[in-house]
Amino acid sequence: LPAKDHIGLDSLRKMTNFTSVKKVSIHNYAAAEIPDIIFRCKNLTSLEMINTGITELPARLDSLRNLQSVRICNPAVSKRIRLNKNARVKILIIRSDNPGILPRRYRGFSALETLDLSRNSLRRFPNGARRNRQLRELNLQHNHLTLNRKLRKHPFVEILPLQYNEIERVPKSIRRFRNLKKLNFNYNHI
Repeated sequence: LPAKDHIGLDSLRKMTNFTSVKKVSIHNYAAAEIPDIIFRCKNLTSLEMINTGITELPARLDSLRNLQSVRICNPAVSKRIRLNKNARVKILIIRSDNPGILPRRYRGFSALETLDLSRNSLRRFPNGARRNRQLRELNLQHNHLTLNRKLRKHPFVEILPLQYNEIERVPKSIRRFRNLKKLNFNYNHI
């Protein structure tokens, strides 16, 4: 989403009426928790966090009934990001040069339809979302995946972009993605 569509945290703090706020971008925020003022934006649809120390997406985010999308870019954290229960967020995007901060599981985000983990320097296929029944797209472009290990069953994924990785052959275990409609291996070493 273009940055101009987002209200920054500093601008948000100057506001008195939060009903018109739909998109918020938090930049260079050192605290580990999402600021309380975010929860006053009852019509929030998109939350973006860039270079923040936020280590957890709390269950309280579920109180934001219109929140559809969360984007985390270059988190300034060294431990894994925790995802608590959420039945609203449909799109989760995480970008980091440190794959060690990615959540182990995404099951708590039960409405998740799109999980974008492109550009995370991933070397292993992320299996933490395979039980998400709503997940239709798992974007893994621009990583370091080889797919040399047997893939686990991902019964709900329909779109699997794998371009710009280090894949040398199409693994037989790709058949475990029974609902695939779109699979992309462009720009690999096949």
